[in-house]
Parts: sequence; structure tokens; C-alpha cells
Amino acid sequence: MSVKIDLNHKIHVLMKKEELDKVRLSGKIVVVLDILFATSTMVTALAHGATEVIPVLDESAARAESGRYRDCVVAGELDADTIPGFAHPAPLALLKHGIEGKTLIYSTTNGTVAMTQAAGAARVYCGALLNARRLAEHIVARHPRETVLLVCAGSGDNFNFEDFYGAGYFVERFAD
Repeated sequence: MSVKIDLNHKIHVLMKKEELDKVRLSGKIVVVLDILFATSTMVTALAHGATEVIPVLDESAARAESGRYRDCVVAGELDADTIPGFAHPAPLALLKHGIEGKTLIYSTTNGTVAMTQAAGAARVYCGALLNARRLAEHIVARHPRETVLLVCAGSGDNFNFEDFYGAGYFVERFAD
């Protein structure tokens, strides 16, 4: 099915998570993109049976959140190093760890931080190349005429090409 964005939809691309602010978020639909890591891992976890994924800001938030769940996997990294005591946060490692039927509590340096920072939006979605077509269809159907912010998580305080590529891919899916 081809998706055609309504001419009243507005799409804005933020080059890195540091461009997020409350003014831009209010009433907006946000799609966070961390193409090589966080958002692709979250989509993969759900596709392989995780009951839900809870993105959190940092290690302490992950530990606090894990106390609320009986059957969860806590995974995360900080500056590309697996957080001690957490599952390795890459997709294949999580599949080996066993996430089917479990809640994944997930902390990363960039992607989950961006998702947490976007919490003031009307709706926040996890975008990846893996779910771009379906997510674009969903947004067009469920959020007609609303402004969409495509947020590139970036790397640290820097722009990165892969997230920008992902944003372009989403724009293309909307324009098809």
C-alpha cells in the first residue's frame, strides 16, 4: 500500500536530539530515529516477542523501572559500553538472552535519551528502517493534519549520517 501524506501534514527534521525543546514538542507527533542502534533494536525486540519496550533516560532510571516488573530484561549501554549487570543491548544479544514474552527496559546513550526528551509530545514513536512504511501509514491514518517531527538521535551532541538517512527514508515513505 502506498502512503500519501496529506498536504496539510508538516514534516520537520531535527538533526540531533539536542534540538528538542518543549515549544517544538507541544501537540506534535514525534518519530525518534537511532538507526544503527536503539530504535532498530527496539523494533527488533518487539518483532521477536517482547511484550513491550520501555526506553529510559539512564542507568538509574532503568534500575528503578525494573523494580516494577516481575518478568523483564534490563539492557543498556553508556558510551558504547554495556552497563554492568545489564544485558548487552544489541538485537542479537537480546534475542539470545531471551526477550519473548518479557518487558525490555532499555537505556542507551542517544536513542532512549531522545525518546525520553520527546515525552512532552502528543505522541512519540520509535522509528527504524525496519518499520518505516508501516509507521508512516499509521501516522497518516491516525494523525491527519498533525505536524510530524523526525528526530535524529545523533551521537553525543553530534549529527550522524545514518539517522539523517533514516529521516530521509521516512520523508520518502510519507511522499510515496
